Amino acid sequence: MTHTIDISIFADATCPFCYIGKKKLEQALAQRPQITANMQWLPYQLNPEAAAEGRNYRERMIEILGTDEKFDEAMHGVRAMGAEVGLELKPELIENMPNTLKALTLIYLATPGEQQNNIVEDLYQSYYCQAKDIGKENVLLDIGEDAGMEREWLKAQLSGSIASAQVRQYSEQAKSQGITGVPAFILNNKHLVRGAYESDTFVQLLDQIVAG
Repeated sequence: MTHTIDISIFADATCPFCYIGKKKLEQALAQRPQITANMQWLPYQLNPEAAAEGRNYRERMIEILGTDEKFDEAMHGVRAMGAEVGLELKPELIENMPNTLKALTLIYLATPGEQQNNIVEDLYQSYYCQAKDIGKENVLLDIGEDAGMEREWLKAQLSGSIASAQVRQYSEQAKSQGITGVPAFILNNKHLVRGAYESDTFVQLLDQIVAG
């Protein structure tokens, strides 16, 4: 017997734990092939006040963490967590920490399902595995076009204010509803999972939902 579960995922585009959480959820779903997941990625901007051109990645992270040593420890932890789910993350190569509004707008504009999921994957791959600056419009246009979006239409949307205003609204609504960090997974509009939990935790929750 097959079951369908709706999964909404609040995430930011430069959050490594969102990428790791994505992989852990996918591992869980692979263990339950009888479950079909309708996934939708929703925008959550961790730092909406960030300058449009971004900040030096290392400098910003040291500002957050406190010292060079803590930065190096954190990057080691991110690489180790990524390796556990088959990712070769390279945060030490990242030069810029961009404002994520346009990257989140790209996710918002994508069709939920395969196209949106592919775009999310490519954004994280581009940033954390290839050290591309996903704050740059051309990088986002390439990702969108590769996923089947029309480049000129997408360029107009990213340059306009309507879609970006909706992204800001989604993010603010999530914060007002008590979502204080990402990733945040909401299953069937009822079950909230905060953080990059182990795939076994997702499997247990999936089983619980199916069992009713």
